[in-house]
Amino acid sequence: MFKIFIFFGTLSLFSSPLKHSFFPRVLVKGFVDYYYEISEYSKVKFEKKSEYFKDVYIKSDTISETYVLVIGESTCRLNMGIYNYYRETTPLLNSITSELFIFKDVISPNTHTLPSLEKVLTLGNSENIELKYKGNILQLFNQAGFNTYWISNQRPTGIWDNFISGISNSANKNIFYNISSEKTPYDEVILDSFQTILNEKVTKKFIVLHLMGTHMVYKDRYPKSFEKFTDNPKSKFNSSESITTINSYDNAILYQDYIWYNVMDLVKKINNKAAILFISDHGEEVYNSIDFSGHTETKGTKAMYDIPFVLWLSKKNKNDKSNLIFDVNRKYSTENLIFTMADLASLKFDKFEPSKSVLNKEFKTCKRIIFNNYSYDQYFKK
Repeated sequence: MFKIFIFFGTLSLFSSPLKHSFFPRVLVKGFVDYYYEISEYSKVKFEKKSEYFKDVYIKSDTISETYVLVIGESTCRLNMGIYNYYRETTPLLNSITSELFIFKDVISPNTHTLPSLEKVLTLGNSENIELKYKGNILQLFNQAGFNTYWISNQRPTGIWDNFISGISNSANKNIFYNISSEKTPYDEVILDSFQTILNEKVTKKFIVLHLMGTHMVYKDRYPKSFEKFTDNPKSKFNSSESITTINSYDNAILYQDYIWYNVMDLVKKINNKAAILFISDHGEEVYNSIDFSGHTETKGTKAMYDIPFVLWLSKKNKNDKSNLIFDVNRKYSTENLIFTMADLASLKFDKFEPSKSVLNKEFKTCKRIIFNNYSYDQYFKK
């Protein structure tokens, strides 16, 4: 069956794309490109610790600390009110902007979940991808003495996420909600477990929340009560399909605003030293620059890379971070996120590279590599 799929798929790669969408062509190309690597990823089962992390250091104390990494899905910052979108898609976050560090120019290294998160969550990067097998962010926090948790509303197994599921195995505890063949639950399903973990009598916690976010089909990502945007959106593409799709996507972001706000509210209630970083695995094209909605590596648009990067610190944490720089204008790629998270938690290890942490005084802006080794800043130069 696979050989037949490949045969017809290869033929389609040389045919002209559809008039209004190149999605079928992209789907086949993606399947062919990733098939071998997926078969390899399925063999990967990360342990709790990595021999690659040596001399992991954190200040020894009994202060309660909680660090949360929230990973959204297919969320482009261009459609978010906190990034000056014309619609009020983030009213709750807008009400607390004085509490947030909203980084203006952060990108994902890829336009698909797997190739993006294999860098975001590990030591792997565009220049040395093999490092993804050497160590991941959960292993680092484990070796620093943190209790680690992975709470996900994404499916734990599947053709595109075996490697990510492998990473989640490094957590001391993982919880998956999207495990049936029924409709994917809304992201609020993770909040009860999150609250329970926050209340555990454990001094040091690192929690990853992996959301469904604004993944297509957008209209399935939010309850009916969040269907706010129904009028004609501002777009140069005015088909009935584009109007409906943009409205659904904006409603999905409105719902994410609710989820992110509630995550913060729960952390605030524990009243300890805490930090939350909100990102997305990649962005999304929703009739922004081309007549298309979705994401594809081969014809990536700027919107497919432009992601939110929003940081919240508790008052107790702000007073302890005078050694860090919170310059929201710094240009950054999340492929180096492991170094930023280490800085945020005051973690050091022998492979730590301060120039790759967007919060470090020694941070250096480097080439932000995207598909085919292109420079994002050159490729999308205005």
